[in-house]
Amino acid sequence: MSFTHPRLLNRGVALVTSAAKGAGRAIALRLASEGFKVAVHDLPHNGELLLNVHRNIQRLGQHSVVLAADITEEDQVKSLVEDTYKCLGGLDVMVANTAVRESAPLISTTAEAWNRLFDVNARGVFFCYKYAAQQMISEGKGGRIIGGCSAWGKKGLLTIISQSAYSASHFAVRGLTESAALELHEHGITVNSYAPGWIPLLFQVFPLLMMTSNIHCRPNHPTYRYYQLIGSIPSASTIRNGKPRLICSVRHE
Repeated sequence: MSFTHPRLLNRGVALVTSAAKGAGRAIALRLASEGFKVAVHDLPHNGELLLNVHRNIQRLGQHSVVLAADITEEDQVKSLVEDTYKCLGGLDVMVANTAVRESAPLISTTAEAWNRLFDVNARGVFFCYKYAAQQMISEGKGGRIIGGCSAWGKKGLLTIISQSAYSASHFAVRGLTESAALELHEHGITVNSYAPGWIPLLFQVFPLLMMTSNIHCRPNHPTYRYYQLIGSIPSASTIRNGKPRLICSVRHE
């Protein structure tokens, strides 16, 4: 078995949004390790974390560029794609990973919360798909467009907290992804999404452990009731949440 250092590979150019931490960071580093030049994006206030990802990509022997933008603003997403092309020479993979979560029961969800969820989770992904597709079509090489969805975008779930609006925003991503895949097939562009469960960040781990350790002894808890409905009530020792690195562990050739 032989191994080629990533700096000797050139599998193309990838753009990953919200790459400063969590799933985006793991995806960006995995793509770099697989031989891609990677443009990493996030909001300006995550600049230091994003620079750290950028440096780690360079240590892998790959080219990288740091870009800041608000993906809810169409002109900024257009510039994000254009800057990726100018700095790295093309665009072969777009990972629209940006999403926000706001949780509240349906009857108390505000219009402002609804709009924010759809602005980021659906509108932002739409802009990423749109301008990535335009760029890929203009290059004529095909490409891969990948959107961040959620388990809540595949099935409405009653878990620890109510997430009707959040779920609806990710159902929009799922519909957009399936339709875009049909539209862009003729250009050699595939469109897919990944739909993980809860991928906790560091600041969420402790409260998560506190909640899950008590679920098995709280029969009135929504999560307990959910598992009761599907016929499987886990003990605290069997509950396992996802990790960012698991999202980027599914290979697609």
